[in-house]
Amino acid sequence: AKQQNRQGRVIVFFVINPDGQMGELKIIKGSRFPSLNQAALAAVRSSSPFPVPPASLFAGPLRLKLTVVFEMI
Repeated sequence: AKQQNRQGRVIVFFVINPDGQMGELKIIKGSRFPSLNQAALAAVRSSSPFPVPPASLFAGPLRLKLTVVFEMI
């Protein structure tokens, strides 16, 4: 993406299960570049497993939205 000067934002939805494993993962709003969309998904996948969420604060799975920004600076 950097070599091709591609920029954009990708909003992903994902679930962290009580054991820290990733559940559902999907793009809510993609960029116009499929390579950026795939990179955003790969970034979340590579972060799994996540730390176990404290049961005293979260009952059940955590449902999260994340905006991944790709921009040249």
